[in-house]
Amino acid sequence: MMRCYGMHGHADEALQMFSQFVESGLHPDGVVFLCLLSTCSHSGMVTKGLELFEEMGDYGVEKNEKHYACVVDLLGRAGLLDQAVKLIESMPMQAGKDVYGALLGACRIHNNIELAEEAAEKLFVLDPENAGRYILLASMYEDACRWEDAARVRKLLRDKNVKKPTGSSSIEMDCTYHTFGADDESHPYTDQIFNTLERLDRIIEDQTVMV
Repeated sequence: MMRCYGMHGHADEALQMFSQFVESGLHPDGVVFLCLLSTCSHSGMVTKGLELFEEMGDYGVEKNEKHYACVVDLLGRAGLLDQAVKLIESMPMQAGKDVYGALLGACRIHNNIELAEEAAEKLFVLDPENAGRYILLASMYEDACRWEDAARVRKLLRDKNVKKPTGSSSIEMDCTYHTFGADDESHPYTDQIFNTLERLDRIIEDQTVMV
């Protein structure tokens, strides 16, 4: 429930539920704190997020890399990039792809190319098959009209033969998940699906004309 509240932008409700959770005698674990830190990050609640991060030790919950990544995201989204870097440098474990991915995303938001280059350099080693890292940095170069740098990164992407995963959607019917990708015709009911979509298009067109 806390995670769902956070996903739908109801940060206050998520935090209130956490208070009730603790008051009832239940013991929060690392997953609960991940939900709360993510909620604070997406809601811009920096002070509360840092407070929860510090309280983890009070509940005997060990901080792992994903918790640090959430706090880097929290600080980064708020534009506190220097604090995010200091947090990474103070981590008791080696920072991984989640941490540097959060930093790179924050650099994109606040257009900090210099720091983005440092984060991307780490990610090209830690997460070399993730095309999104290369594309994000290339897009930042293009926004800054640094065409040669953008071309270099996109060439690196091609040379390594790293491809962005095809987007897909899924729907559940009769306890079975059906997944559809872009230009995907592998589903056994492809003909019926496309025929139905065509009929729906015609119905919409007819109704639009009538209006």
